[in-house]
Amino acid sequence: MNPLKLSKTSGNNNGDLPAVPGDPRSSINSQAFLTQQLAIAFALGIPAFLLFCVMRKRWDKLYNSLQDKRKSNLPPLPESTFGWLTTVFNVTDEQVLQSAGLDAFVFLSFFKMAIKFLVAASLFGWIVVAPINQYTGGSFTLQPPKLNTDGSQNSGLLWAYVLFVYAFSGITCYFLWKQTRNITDVRQKFLGHRNSITDRTVRIKGVPGHLRSEESLRNHIISLDIGEVTNVVICRDWRYLDGLVAERKRILRKLERYWITHMNDGKKPKDLDEMRAGISSREYLGSATEPLLHRTSHRRPRIKLGFLGIFGTSIDAIDHFIDRLEDIDKEIKQARRRAYPPTANAFVTFENLASAQLAAQAVLDSDPLSVIAKPACAPQDVVWHNAHLSRRKRALRSSIAFILSAAIIVLWFFPVGAIAAILNIDTLRKFLPGIAGLLEKTTLGTMLVQGFLPTLAFVLFNALVPYLFDLIALHQGFVSRGDAELSVVSKNFFYLFFNLFLIFTVAGTLSNLHAMAKDTTQIPIMLAASLPGVAGFYVNLIVLQGIGVFPFRLLQIGNLFVYPFIKIGAKTPRDHAKLEEAPVFHYGFFLPMPIMVFILCLVYSILEPKILIFGLFYFVIGYFVHKYQLLYSMEHPHHSTGQAWMMIIRRLVIGLVVFQLTMSGMLSLRKAFQLSAAILPLVFTMVFVFYRLIDQAFTPLSQHISLESIHHPSEDDPVVIQSRDPKEQYINPNMVEDFEEMWAAEYGTA
Repeated sequence: MNPLKLSKTSGNNNGDLPAVPGDPRSSINSQAFLTQQLAIAFALGIPAFLLFCVMRKRWDKLYNSLQDKRKSNLPPLPESTFGWLTTVFNVTDEQVLQSAGLDAFVFLSFFKMAIKFLVAASLFGWIVVAPINQYTGGSFTLQPPKLNTDGSQNSGLLWAYVLFVYAFSGITCYFLWKQTRNITDVRQKFLGHRNSITDRTVRIKGVPGHLRSEESLRNHIISLDIGEVTNVVICRDWRYLDGLVAERKRILRKLERYWITHMNDGKKPKDLDEMRAGISSREYLGSATEPLLHRTSHRRPRIKLGFLGIFGTSIDAIDHFIDRLEDIDKEIKQARRRAYPPTANAFVTFENLASAQLAAQAVLDSDPLSVIAKPACAPQDVVWHNAHLSRRKRALRSSIAFILSAAIIVLWFFPVGAIAAILNIDTLRKFLPGIAGLLEKTTLGTMLVQGFLPTLAFVLFNALVPYLFDLIALHQGFVSRGDAELSVVSKNFFYLFFNLFLIFTVAGTLSNLHAMAKDTTQIPIMLAASLPGVAGFYVNLIVLQGIGVFPFRLLQIGNLFVYPFIKIGAKTPRDHAKLEEAPVFHYGFFLPMPIMVFILCLVYSILEPKILIFGLFYFVIGYFVHKYQLLYSMEHPHHSTGQAWMMIIRRLVIGLVVFQLTMSGMLSLRKAFQLSAAILPLVFTMVFVFYRLIDQAFTPLSQHISLESIHHPSEDDPVVIQSRDPKEQYINPNMVEDFEEMWAAEYGTA
């Protein structure tokens, strides 16, 4: 069946647009649904915001956990209920850089750019576009266009829409270019003044066999006259040692749990202080154990070594794990003295920053894929169990990760499409007539099914997907944790883009799902025809995310929900100390949706100008929420030196192209073929001129540091120069770190 020839819904004259029985898009755009969505969003968001303002002062370890840890120049948060808003707003970009780093600066810069664009676009949209839409009878909505006296379609003002496409595209490109230039300048100043081991180190891939020793590779790099080399680390196949250390950690955790159970007579301590008062961190081995054992009357814990701990001889659990700990300590000491086979990966540290940048930007070897240098991540961000992977193994893992990610993106079509198709009154009337009858008796019931529930279901259902992508990236073979996080950003965005535009937009009903499956070549046409119909859904989505969900994110409702369950399972001081750690801010989870919202606002800037206002609310609220979290309450341990910005640029260019093609398709559906063709040169310019220009101009500066920034720093640069940290080094910690002790020092008892 041709999707453009579907039967029309009675009472809904859509002109050339497709109409099907029960299409929820025919009513979701009504003002009543928007009013209801706003009421629900405010009913959710305002109590959550007020609750946060109250709990912020009581749960200082959760909501202000970074203030003392960072020892930065951030202003302290006032005790007043709403005073934190002014304090957070007044934190400068320089303070953000010094406290949270480049990644946080880039993340917040995107929100600031979006706010500027939406302010300008909202003025355009409400003053000019909205009146023209009203005059033309809603040319791009589900309402029929006004006709001339002779019965022909009123298309005299359709030229205005072409001009608006050019205007909004130009405004977007202006802000993108300006913000990219600003971020690039800040990045060069920030990194050009640093002299840490990270900035002076490059990671080299494809080390040939005759150079796979520290001395050989060092001499080879020095012979290239790049600069003096201070240290070389060849990544070796440490899998045996890594396995022993992982097993030791598992044994130690079990010993801690059995020991704390015994020391407290099987009773759980009331708090961490009581737990610490009854134990000693250095009296669990040898003869020092015996005096402590007599302090308790509780029976010592016992375990069975047979299948699943059910069968076998019963033995003393504490003695068993102490013996195992002593044995594995000896094995690790011996394993550290073993010679492990070298791999084709290495870290080379230079004497100065300029030498490292020369190495990272130069072609070091005439043999393809040999001695390829790139800037290294920080030592604490290195995933050492992936550093030894060969190029073939890493390529295999990447291929598997790509297949799994593509499968998730595509196969999620079925549940997302089912949600879109099921959550409307007509589908419920067909399959669940009793429920549909009850809902149809009240306006509120109908509005819940048609307006709120599809939006809520979409938000909740898709909240699970980033965790799947994070799991895939964890096993993909990245050497840097920052690279793995950027991979999650990319995967999660394309999931949202695919399912929002190619699935949820078109799959308004089961009939449309059938049409898509039967003739996939009609998807672009259906997309152009369906976008106006789901405008209300996207407005609802942005309203719910901005006004309703952001306050819950500020409240960290997820952490609050799981905290009691984690606390119940916490037994040792180490477990309880982890409860006090700051939550992790994961850009892979938090960045893709704002990018998608920006694209939605751009695509609907002409079709539904009111989306610009709600998009502005979304980014203003999101800016305050994320700025507070990045500065005061959430930790971001992985640093990619602002690499996410070029990813943002590429995806916003995709959004611009979708916006332009959509508007061209709209005009084609209105039989305005000349006007439709007038937009196509803009698409060409966007892809082959603007994107190539911004990519060639700024990609090198987003990956490297210019020699000018190193040798001729700006005198008015406010960024603090970071000195070398002698404690940092590129070496597998399992080779050199002291054995982790029971109730380790960082957990407050040693």
